Amino acid sequence: MRRVCRTCRRPPRPKGHPTIGREGRAATPFFAAPRSLENVGDHSDEGRRRRLNLEDTAMPRFARDPTPTINPFRGFTASVATLVIAAVFVAILAVAMPVAMSMSAAPESETGEGGASGGQQDLVARGSRDEADTERQRRHIKQEVDALPGHAWAGQYYEGDGLGANIRMSLAPRSGVAATWHGCMGLYGANRGRVVVESDGWLRLAYALENPSGFGGFPNRMRPVRWGTRRYLIPDEKLMAFVNAIHHGVEPRPRSHGMFLLAEGDESKSVEGLPDLPSPYRERIRRDPIEVSVIMVARETVRNNQDKSCDFTYRITFDRGAADGLSAAIELRRIVPDRGWESATIDQVTAERASAKIGFILEDCAKPKSVPRVGWRFSTGAYRPHGNALARD
Repeated sequence: MRRVCRTCRRPPRPKGHPTIGREGRAATPFFAAPRSLENVGDHSDEGRRRRLNLEDTAMPRFARDPTPTINPFRGFTASVATLVIAAVFVAILAVAMPVAMSMSAAPESETGEGGASGGQQDLVARGSRDEADTERQRRHIKQEVDALPGHAWAGQYYEGDGLGANIRMSLAPRSGVAATWHGCMGLYGANRGRVVVESDGWLRLAYALENPSGFGGFPNRMRPVRWGTRRYLIPDEKLMAFVNAIHHGVEPRPRSHGMFLLAEGDESKSVEGLPDLPSPYRERIRRDPIEVSVIMVARETVRNNQDKSCDFTYRITFDRGAADGLSAAIELRRIVPDRGWESATIDQVTAERASAKIGFILEDCAKPKSVPRVGWRFSTGAYRPHGNALARD
């Protein structure tokens, strides 16, 4: 008795048949089609056999290979479609949930019963008022600055990286100071006040609003620093950082982005000689670098993060000290090995040794791979005006 398929009632093909693929399944390509449609409506066994013979003869020679046709993207396409549907669903929820929450909280805030929502709205409203008042004072400052060409420090200043930190400060003798901090999420801080010129040339800023320290806050006391025709405003706590930036070629910078307040437009101006930093910072600008080697490494702390990574802190000891010209607050950058970018700021110094802390964020908390090692070499860097297109001796 002849065997037939239970599904299509067709007889099984021999194993040597060119359209038999892996495990006996048909491997007919998608382009194989009958030459004629005269047998399409015939569902008898004879009609099926005729259609199969026509399909086999319609196949090109390169398609009659018994090698099975495998689609490697079949599961991948389905996974991508699932991810797209899930992303659309999450996006709809992200848009719908805040709208629904705001609609449900609106009556409470109007009657004064929605304390949390009302407090958040008050905070946003207060921030908007602060920014509006600050920008209003900034316009008055700009008018005064335009009338004072060549003033020692009056002007518009910028500091930031263009992403999370964009700090703009406007100063004038009579109109005072206006400062804003914008980031990726919008306004982080806005303040305004008076500028008090102290006897030693420092500027003390008396803000009208509370000025937080750190994030969202602004310097309380700054030193106007001229370098050639450039004008900087540098807080007391960042003077040594400015020296380190000079040693490592960060300053004078050729673009507006940077970690020190620079008058807008001065990034295209060249510099001459050394900046008029107060003593002893000007004397600490060196022309020749000091290179040191790591002779001891000790792990101090390990802190686990929520993303399963770990913060490792090490103390590294160098083979040179104060007798060789090293002092606290000097930033050292790794030069050997030259892969990567590592820096350490000296915080302990003796006559013959200096040490610093260095931190790493590593994914493997049990077996950290990138750790400081004995033999690493660091350098203080040095100011080389001939290697900087903006610098002249």
